[in-house]
Order: sequence, then structure tokens, then C-alpha cells
Amino acid sequence: MLLQFEERKIFSIYGHYPVIRAALRRKGWVEKKFHFLPKVVLNIKDDSAGVTENKRAEGKENEDVALEKTEDIHDVMSRLVKNEMPYFLWTIKRDVIDYHSLNCDQMLNHYWKTASFTTKIGLCVNMRSLPWYASANPDSFFPRCYGLCTESEQQEFQNDFRRTVASSILKWVVSHQTCDRSKPKSRREEASDSDPSNRKGPENDGSKLTGLSGQVVDMACRVCQAYLGQLEHEDIDVSEDTTQDLTEDEWKDLTQQYYSLVQ
Repeated sequence: MLLQFEERKIFSIYGHYPVIRAALRRKGWVEKKFHFLPKVVLNIKDDSAGVTENKRAEGKENEDVALEKTEDIHDVMSRLVKNEMPYFLWTIKRDVIDYHSLNCDQMLNHYWKTASFTTKIGLCVNMRSLPWYASANPDSFFPRCYGLCTESEQQEFQNDFRRTVASSILKWVVSHQTCDRSKPKSRREEASDSDPSNRKGPENDGSKLTGLSGQVVDMACRVCQAYLGQLEHEDIDVSEDTTQDLTEDEWKDLTQQYYSLVQ
């Protein structure tokens, strides 16, 4: 125990973290446990104060009995450090601990003003502002993310989703046409196709490809060409009236066609 006092290996955990507790104990740390009294439930029908006092005394007695039954070595060591200050605190919420009351040599698993790195919206904002500080594209190494709390971000997310739908349709068409041309059928496959019992239903890839209208493919091409033009800044001097954006009905049709392909 003297070694733990000298090396300040005393910790406290608020919550149920058996893995963290076991890991710290293996490294020679001693836990300072916090025992809370059970809440006393007041009965409205009991008018006498003696009943309430008896319940409080009973709760206190039950807790003392529970503490006396613990004979584990860690519980014994915890009692020895009950008046000592823990140097490492682990909590489920940072509001449990008052930061102003901590000493300079106490550690906590939460820190102030870390929302920019420990929250999803904080990471999203940091990724958006990265090109101002470094010549890097965050979309090349981090998933595209949007803060849906603002209308502008919602619109950008919708545009990104629609572009993904259009490009996915073109990729699907090109990949299946390439596979059909590059893979000649063997005699066994031809014999299997001639057997009516082995024929695939209307939901196979071939039927999906033939059922895909050329108008849908043209719409997907228009969307991808418009996006490539935006990347090349070709839309700077173009007025909104001359742009050939898809209507909402066309977008709905394009999205439904995409869903039918991926199902």
C-alpha cells in the first residue's frame, strides 16, 4: 500500500466499467469506492415521522451489513484509501465532476472544450475547414459528412445523395455490360440455361438491364456531366435559367429505378 501512496495509484470510477477497473487493478492501482445510501421512498399514507425514521435506519443498517460482507482484498484496500484523494477519475459524464475542484495532479477521462474532436458535428466542421489550412481533400480519406441541423447542409446532403444515385446507375450498367461480354458461356452453362427448371426469374440482372430505359441512363449521364462541370468551374458564368437540372418527378423516377437495381 505504501507504494500506491507514493506513486499516487489511486483511482475512482463513477459507473459500471468492469474492464477498466480490472485493467487498473492489474497495473497496481487501488480503487477508492464511493458508496451511496439508497433513496428513501416516502409513503404518503404514513403520517407519522417515526415510520420515516425507521425506514432510514433500516436502509443505513442494510448498507452497513452489505459493506461488512465484502471480504475481497480489493474492498479491504479500498477502505484503507477511503480518506485519500483519487488521482485518476473515470466517469460516464463529464458533468459529474467539478473541474474547478480538481488539483493539478488529478486526471480525468473528460476534458473541457473538446467538442470539435469528440463529436460528430465537430469532426464534420473540422473536415470542412481543412482545405483552408492544408492542401488536402478530406473526402479522399474521410467519409463525406453533413450537419443536418441547417437547411444548407440538408440541401448539400440531398444533392450528394442524388449524384451518388446517378453515378451508381452508370456504374451498374457498365459493369454488367462488361461482364456479359467478357464471360463466354460454357457448354454446361448453355445446357443449364436451356433447362426450364434452371431458368432465373424476371428479377435477374439481365432482365434488370433490359428493363432499364434509355431515358433513365440519359438522366444519370446528365447529372454526372453537370457535376463534372461544377468541379471544373464551368457553371460560374452560366445562369440558372440555362441549366438543365432534373425536375422533382425525374429525380423520383431516377431514385426508384436505382432502388429496383440494387434490390
